[in-house]
Amino acid sequence: MSIVVVSAYFNFFERVSRSINYSKFRKKILEENIPLITVALEKENTPRLAPEANESIVSIPHAGILWQKEALWQRGILEARKMGFKKVLCLDGDVYFPQKGALKLISEHLDYYEILHPWDLSLHAYEDGTWNMRKSIIQIFEEFGNVRSYQMSGSYIQDLQKVVELSKAHNIGCSDRSQIRNSDDKVLSSPGYGIGLSQRALASFEFYPYAIVGGGDLINLGLMYFALKYPHENIESLYTNHLVEKTKWTPQTYKESFCRWIEKEVKKNSYKMGAAAGINIVSLSHGVLENRKYHNRLRMLELDFSDELFIKSPEGALDWKDPDSPFAQGIKRYFIERND
Repeated sequence: MSIVVVSAYFNFFERVSRSINYSKFRKKILEENIPLITVALEKENTPRLAPEANESIVSIPHAGILWQKEALWQRGILEARKMGFKKVLCLDGDVYFPQKGALKLISEHLDYYEILHPWDLSLHAYEDGTWNMRKSIIQIFEEFGNVRSYQMSGSYIQDLQKVVELSKAHNIGCSDRSQIRNSDDKVLSSPGYGIGLSQRALASFEFYPYAIVGGGDLINLGLMYFALKYPHENIESLYTNHLVEKTKWTPQTYKESFCRWIEKEVKKNSYKMGAAAGINIVSLSHGVLENRKYHNRLRMLELDFSDELFIKSPEGALDWKDPDSPFAQGIKRYFIERND
């Protein structure tokens, strides 16, 4: 099988919930007898993660307070290449696969797909005891063409019932479908995402590193999908006419730099891309919903965002060129107020 899971761990403000969720995540991965590479952003004068059996930890000195997941995943991919793995599954450190053998099934999907969204449905739990259902954005576009068509379909009702049963089975949140919060938080893609890479993709793929307040899941997967599905369209058209139009979500913040990345990384390689149908996950407690809505995050970046704001450390982490700038301080306040 020769697959390894890569995850990023950073906990800027030492939140207990992040530590607990990561412990649950790594326990489940290792119970499935799948090796794990954890790339940990370590703060000075705080305890370091200790590796479990079948786990390697790559420790990186503390860097800027911004979303570091994709940059740390990239460092983990480098380690996986050195260790000789043929497939990599990059995952958030707070997801839980309730189906026994799910990771082996995902590995089998990577015998066919080169880039894989490694689940179909997600139950996303919040600290107030409520939760949302999410659906793989690739599954939505492949089967229904857009989000609205999916939400109007019988499959949507069936998926809701599956997630209700998942909630009951794992004693998470409500058990009444009417309480699910999809009405005020669109069903787009699994929050806190993952991505699987086959041997061919693993050899050269590089993540877009600058989704500094999150949101890389939707744009990475959505724009990659459309770039591969419509190879003769230019990238800006794909962004506006497909990603924005079909999801009704308008993240203009990253547009210019994301389009450059897609042109460089995806279009030239023509990867075969898909989702792991039938794989369900639980995305563990993520603070409260109001603090996590994207329109609040992206508003901070609209006027000032540029790749030129950042430097990359020799270990691969991002940092601010000027950590005292109003921009950097605003992002820091966001993470403090988010409180997860």
